[in-house]
Amino acid sequence: TLTGDLCGDGSGLSGTVQEFRRCGWAVCQVSHQGDEHGVITASLHGPLPGLVQEVPLAELHALIMAVQHCLPPITYWSDCQFVVDGFKSGREGTTKGCHRFADAWRVLWDKVEDIGAIDGDGNPTIRVRKVKAHTTRRAVQQGRITQWLQDGNKHADFKAKAGGAVHPSDPEILDR
Repeated sequence: TLTGDLCGDGSGLSGTVQEFRRCGWAVCQVSHQGDEHGVITASLHGPLPGLVQEVPLAELHALIMAVQHCLPPITYWSDCQFVVDGFKSGREGTTKGCHRFADAWRVLWDKVEDIGAIDGDGNPTIRVRKVKAHTTRRAVQQGRITQWLQDGNKHADFKAKAGGAVHPSDPEILDR
């Protein structure tokens, strides 16, 4: 069960040709004291299911997995603006036929409703925040990102790539 600060990511391998792209997703829980190094205390990752293999969908799938396996309250950190903006838009702003990946957003909102979006005191149980991807040690030194958040984002990125690598593929076809 995931709780507290969670970092999620999606990644695509063999991305130059859409038909060959294989995506993965990952979520990790980061335990930390203040802004110092974080400790990854739980981690989930896997291949993006289905025929549509697009990185924004893998990013959304990571959030769905986080919500499915969480014990609120959680703060979910994503480097994908599509996910952050979509969560802010709510069910109404993501689930109509004109919305990208509306079916996946419906799955997310159903899970959020099952959990309860607001606790008994009126506080949100799930928050989604933006984190900058692929930051440097210098960014931490300059205070543009905390060390624990960078640790979590890097771990999620690494595991999302590992999730994408689980898909079967034939190197001979990819090399043509």
